[in-house]
Amino acid sequence: MNRTAEDLGPLIARWLAPYVAEELRLRGSPPLPRPDYDETVCAELVHELGQSVLNRAADFFGRLEADSSVDSLTMARHMSLGTPRNISSALTTPVKRHAKRLGLGLPWDESVNPEGRTLWLDRDGIAGRMLTAINAEQRRRFVG
Repeated sequence: MNRTAEDLGPLIARWLAPYVAEELRLRGSPPLPRPDYDETVCAELVHELGQSVLNRAADFFGRLEADSSVDSLTMARHMSLGTPRNISSALTTPVKRHAKRLGLGLPWDESVNPEGRTLWLDRDGIAGRMLTAINAEQRRRFVG
């Protein structure tokens, strides 16, 4: 397969970006924001997650992909977490922490519904890409 400089440039940049971000982090520089969650970035994030968070992320992003927006009460029921307050410790805080460390924004948008509950929204199909990466990571861990 022949690749042009236009093809290789973005591939090299994606490969190099985590190393540059880590070096900047070690030097005390704030992480560089990454523009979006492509397949590579999604795989990188989910690789960082612990098994229980990874399993919950599958439920979260699966529901978000299916419905494109989900409120906290519905999500808590869907994930069998009892109350919406448990979503933070069970999923969103660990995902936010890993995303920040990798120089990423959130892999969802947030709003508030008319009842005042948190509303998660899929942005640009990220939920589907995250779910694909989660499924691949679960298979890798099961086989590996």
